Amino acid sequence: MSDFGDLDPLGSVEDAWAYIELHLRQPPGHKLRKLRSKLVLKQGGFCAYCGGPLTVATIDHVIPRSKGGTDEESNLVAACPRCNNAKGDLDVEEFIVLRTCGLI
Repeated sequence: MSDFGDLDPLGSVEDAWAYIELHLRQPPGHKLRKLRSKLVLKQGGFCAYCGGPLTVATIDHVIPRSKGGTDEESNLVAACPRCNNAKGDLDVEEFIVLRTCGLI
């Protein structure tokens, strides 16, 4: 009998260990690394903005959070660090115009 009496919220001991392995023993940043990899693969390994190969990828918000953007995958792209830093909290349209004019 567990400390919970007849009520064992996790089921069997095996279920408890499976839960711990799945949810509690993931290394820090595991979900971000997985998401970053997914975005890079989705984009064919290229930066969403300059089209260059992503040797190092960052996650960028298409619509910046400061302007109402969300953390949903549909608002995220993989970008090279240079483009991500240059874009900052600009909208994509603003970023492209400034970049095309050579101002960024």
